[in-house]
Amino acid sequence: MVLAVKRPDRVPFAEEAIGMFLKQDWPHLDVFVYNATDRPIVVRDRRFRQVVLRQQSLPYMLNLCIENARGQWI
Repeated sequence: MVLAVKRPDRVPFAEEAIGMFLKQDWPHLDVFVYNATDRPIVVRDRRFRQVVLRQQSLPYMLNLCIENARGQWI
């Protein structure tokens, strides 16, 4: 799963979506989030990674997520 979060009011939705994604029983899940807000996304799972950088265009943010994704399927 790749995700780009640009607005602080979307952080709770991102945390909920990530939590539901990680509850799946497929063992090879990976979550990479580009967080361009001043509010941290808190997920306690080894499969979750986030980078916090200043806001960029959405295509730039998604490309960075895809470049950092581990695994065969995105």
